[in-house]
Amino acid sequence: IILLSIISHPYDVLIQSLGCQLLHNLACHNDETKSMMLGKNNDDANPSLSCMDVLVKSMKNVLDSADVQMSACMAISNLAPAVGNHYGSSGVGWNNFCGIDMSLVSSSPSHDSPVISSGAITSIISAMEKHPQHKKLQEHACAALLNISTLGKLEVKAVSSSNGISMLLAAMVNHQQVVEIQANACGALANLAAVL
Repeated sequence: IILLSIISHPYDVLIQSLGCQLLHNLACHNDETKSMMLGKNNDDANPSLSCMDVLVKSMKNVLDSADVQMSACMAISNLAPAVGNHYGSSGVGWNNFCGIDMSLVSSSPSHDSPVISSGAITSIISAMEKHPQHKKLQEHACAALLNISTLGKLEVKAVSSSNGISMLLAAMVNHQQVVEIQANACGALANLAAVL
């Protein structure tokens, strides 16, 4: 019903914002809840939409709303680690990238990453470009890219090829005094550097 409400009112900023916030809050729960959120729904009207798909559609429909972009980035950030668990990605991990054999990181995973197929990465980058001075959005977008960059080589390459490195650096330059942005962006850049 939550996804249906968001889908049924694609340009209503309040519904999009609250719906994305609700999905973020649900994504804070245990791995079982996150895994359920990543699965496809059984709605005959929209049979192939997952929460990731709905979040991305919301971001695209109301790009001008920083609140919607921030809430969606928060939800994607919380869902990204579950992608690895749900789809079997081996991941990088920003706390332990130094010294690992990067050949162990899957270069052609056996899953279709919902982070890539949904367009989440390009939507996050678009939000960062559209709202460069919005500190909280930049913080959560960098966190989302950090978590996405732990999933594997394909996700890292997708972040890199989508102008992710430039946007992470821009966030760091624009918000030099915001520790959370600096930490999230540095972590994401460390993961990217470990794989690229």
